[in-house]
Amino acid sequence: MTTHIRKKILVIDDEPGIHKSLELLLTPDFSIYTALSGTEGLRIASAISPDLILLDLVMPQMSGMEVLRKLKQTGNDTPIIIFTAHGSVNTAVQVIKLGAVDYIEKPFDAHRLKQTIGECLKRRESFQDLSSRPNIIGESPQIKKVWKMVEKYGPTDLPILLQGETGTG
Repeated sequence: MTTHIRKKILVIDDEPGIHKSLELLLTPDFSIYTALSGTEGLRIASAISPDLILLDLVMPQMSGMEVLRKLKQTGNDTPIIIFTAHGSVNTAVQVIKLGAVDYIEKPFDAHRLKQTIGECLKRRESFQDLSSRPNIIGESPQIKKVWKMVEKYGPTDLPILLQGETGTG
């Protein structure tokens, strides 16, 4: 018998009502963990290694932007979807540049949110399959550096060009 391991989603939002609505929406398919502050969210993210983080942008003490920065500074590659009631194009661009995979405005459309989560997790799984490197041979420091870059920038739909000296492959 095959056991299905449910993906872990961490919701970091200072509004308990958002936690409840996301738990009701997502619990049938995912294991939901919640944090009411950025500090608590960072602690829980470190403890459980979630598969995805839903992060509110506007919170007291530590903003979602600050949480996003801290997660990325620690090398955390968990996909992060930012959601906020205080949206602007400038803010959306800023959080995407910082490493968020998507930006959704509150009140969010339940169907769109589930679709976005599914796409993020599917993209991450296919990237993890890619990073198993079945046809790449080499353990040199240079190839390890290339794989580190692929792992950092690879989970995207954007084309990426890796260049090297002529004859390096």
